[in-house]
Amino acid sequence: MRQVPNKKSSYLIIGGGRLATHLGCYFNYCSIPFTQWKRSDDTDLLPLIADRQKILCAISDDSLIEFIEPLKIFFPSKNYIHFSGFVHTDLADGAHPLMTFGPQMLTLDEYKNIPFITEKEKISFSELFPELNNPAFSIPVNEKPLYHAWCSMAGNFTSMIWIALRKQFEIWNLPVYVIKPYLSQIINNALSNTPQVTGPIIRGDSETIKGHKKALENSIYLELYQAFEKVIQKEHMV
Repeated sequence: MRQVPNKKSSYLIIGGGRLATHLGCYFNYCSIPFTQWKRSDDTDLLPLIADRQKILCAISDDSLIEFIEPLKIFFPSKNYIHFSGFVHTDLADGAHPLMTFGPQMLTLDEYKNIPFITEKEKISFSELFPELNNPAFSIPVNEKPLYHAWCSMAGNFTSMIWIALRKQFEIWNLPVYVIKPYLSQIINNALSNTPQVTGPIIRGDSETIKGHKKALENSIYLELYQAFEKVIQKEHMV
């Protein structure tokens, strides 16, 4: 990726994955000077950190603390920023982008509309990134695991179901675009002021439910169907 020429760059993006790549793209759009480093580079990391103030750690959750900890000893005055929705540590500030990142880069407007969730009683998003005007909100640090669990369920789990549905539709020679109006309306309903769960379980259509389970009896998704049945009965049929 082309990097904005280093004119008094205060940002060092560490990482070579999708998040780091998207951050670099966003910074390029905004003409924010930065340098990017990844493990496969031949460049020595320590001099890069020494010359920059904000160290953006766009790496995996499991690697964050063990990566930042020794750097904090050598460079205690640097601002370490990570992007995990789960990890919280005194070693760094967190700013989680509430977005899923694919292989295709986004437009500038799409990047600008990404909400960032920071940690209450720590540095605000506007202080971390004064050049950016994204929507920003904060939550208590101890709530981050629950926050991220819900984000993962709502995003990753539903994506899995839609991908499975698409594969099934391909077996029936149904084009993928027939799913789009249905999916769009589900999203609209979920984001409305009075969201409601619909379908045979909420209506109590017992014969339809039995038929669904029969059709899924040789599928791994039967357990998922039964789990959602229990959740709907407990949360929405009281």
